[in-house]
Amino acid sequence: MNKSIYIFSFILIFTTLSICCKDNTSIKEKKLDFFWGDKKISDKKYFESLASSQGYSILKNQNLLYEKNIQNTQLTKSKSLSMVLSRSVANEKDYKFVLYTLVNKEKIDSIQFYRKVNNVRYKSDRYTCLSYLDLKNKKIWQITYFSSNKSFDIISYSTSKINKNGTITKFDSIPYLDEALETELNNNKVYY
Repeated sequence: MNKSIYIFSFILIFTTLSICCKDNTSIKEKKLDFFWGDKKISDKKYFESLASSQGYSILKNQNLLYEKNIQNTQLTKSKSLSMVLSRSVANEKDYKFVLYTLVNKEKIDSIQFYRKVNNVRYKSDRYTCLSYLDLKNKKIWQITYFSSNKSFDIISYSTSKINKNGTITKFDSIPYLDEALETELNNNKVYY
């Protein structure tokens, strides 16, 4: 009888600890999602959602999500390949986060991960680059656009892959850029 009480107690404690540890892990994973960007950008129906009447508010809310949650961080670290997200601030109207890949602590490649530049074409205008990193598959989805007064002009939508050697290769891109937008990008030095 006494032995069965010990076994029952052990099983109860083990089960409780397992549940607690599992909850802690899922909470940590949810917090890390912010640094990887908004997963919606990788959705196959992402453009359909932007084409709806809610397109502007979707992009605005995504941008607010990045502004609130993105910060310098080391995303992943392994013996060979690491990724670091680093903030670069020119001024309060222009800041960006760059994703660096490192192999054995040496920088190999980089890609603009988030960028916000205010007053690009005119006072209420903004240039934005939003990215999502699928850490498991080492893929990056990006959308770049101009926005102002509840309207937006998409510049491009692209997908890149982080290779085992640390290089970043763009393998799919849909440019929406017309010559006037390209001139604005060049004049305001927002290419990178």
